[in-house]
Amino acid sequence: MIFKRTNRNYLDELPNADRLDSSVAIFKLMIEPPDTVSETARYLIERSPQYLDFIELVLFYKFPTLTRKEILNMLNIDKELEEELRKTRGFQEILEEGRETGIKEGLERGLEQGKLMAVPLLRKLGMSDEAIAKELGLAVEKVKSA
Repeated sequence: MIFKRTNRNYLDELPNADRLDSSVAIFKLMIEPPDTVSETARYLIERSPQYLDFIELVLFYKFPTLTRKEILNMLNIDKELEEELRKTRGFQEILEEGRETGIKEGLERGLEQGKLMAVPLLRKLGMSDEAIAKELGLAVEKVKSA
């Protein structure tokens, strides 16, 4: 009979990235302290450039308030490499999500502006601000300020 033993490894107990396989080191990057994460990430990119997308993704989640430019600067990624990044599937997905969000927000703003443009006409027809707000689905304050 063959017994298999399972080992449980915790990320915080693993050695430094330079002593780990790249794929394991990337997971350890998730718990890397902020003061050393950029140095470790650059080391991993040099060692395993094929994991660049995943390393960048880890940093996006680790630093949600940073912009893409700030993360690229953190990694010392130059313009040429940035252009290559733009061609990656991950970047294209992020770009598409941004476009969809922008279109949705633009349509919502345009619809609201159109409603606000109708307010003076509805007032001329004798409607009260409260009635206009109810019919157009706007806050009374917005109707009064239109």
